[in-house]
Amino acid sequence: MSGQLHHAGLLVLGMHRSGTSAVTGVLHHLGAALGDRLIPADPGVNPKGYWEHAVINQCHETLLRRLGSAWYDALPLTPGWQDDDAVGPQVQALAAAIDASFGQLPFWAVKDPRLCRMLPLWKSLLERRGWDAKCLLMLRHPMEVAQSLATRDGIERHHALLLWMRYVLDSEQASRGLPRAVLTYEQLLADWRSAMQRLNEALGLGMDWQDPQVTAQVEDFLDAHLRHHQAGSERRPEDVAENLATRIYLAACRADSASLDALRCEFDALVLAHTPWLNQVNRLMQTVQEQRAGLEQAEAAQVAAMNKIASLEHEVARVKASLSWQVTKPLRGVQGLFRRVQPK
Repeated sequence: MSGQLHHAGLLVLGMHRSGTSAVTGVLHHLGAALGDRLIPADPGVNPKGYWEHAVINQCHETLLRRLGSAWYDALPLTPGWQDDDAVGPQVQALAAAIDASFGQLPFWAVKDPRLCRMLPLWKSLLERRGWDAKCLLMLRHPMEVAQSLATRDGIERHHALLLWMRYVLDSEQASRGLPRAVLTYEQLLADWRSAMQRLNEALGLGMDWQDPQVTAQVEDFLDAHLRHHQAGSERRPEDVAENLATRIYLAACRADSASLDALRCEFDALVLAHTPWLNQVNRLMQTVQEQRAGLEQAEAAQVAAMNKIASLEHEVARVKASLSWQVTKPLRGVQGLFRRVQPK
């Protein structure tokens, strides 16, 4: 890093499965601090890592739950939710996590898709501390995101598109007035140097990748083959949600706030019309999440039990192979014979 800034926080904003993990991993290799408690990589989903701060992620999850929402909820949050007394303890926990993780760092980044919904609170918390906040809006074509969510979570396409629009529109609107840049997943994979150069110049991050070792690390980290879903440019969507999401994507890529305001009105009307259905979807998703959590706990308990059995078997084998066990073998034979000849 060169030209480091005092308490410059980069907030990576983007819907799930939009390339936020990829760009945050690159930022990490280029010197951005991410905190020391990251969610581990998942070989089946994110083999290169999530790059999410575990405590901050949990704070966001708890905040959404307290607000009667969840990451899969496309319905709007209550206006002014960040000042609700019901979330006061969670807000304090988030503030403590920010202070503990980034209070002494000149340049850091936070990535969590839920940040798209939590941005009003983050703006307030950082402003109180007098810290600079800069935003990166990470975009991926909504149909690619929908396909990825269907593979990972079994989310229906219409639901996924409404989610994508909620995250993108909320983060774009809340980030207005802050220094920000827009980057697409496609641009990052096509030419990460040019993408990072534009980000560097737009936000004055002072990143430097002249070191060949750093360049090699980024090259090794980024893998275009992990992009399993691609939306065809020839598509002319007839579905209302798909059509609207595509128009929002194009306007967001241009950072066209005026067009996005008009499109948001269309989105709000679409969500209002689908509110009963979305409530049903949320209840179903909650049940699925609870069952999945229960299954993971049961699997973890089974693995722990199997590990304990294996450990005991190993200990038994070790004892039987020991010199003392071999020396006392005749004595154990005599003891067994003595027990058999004893009168009943």
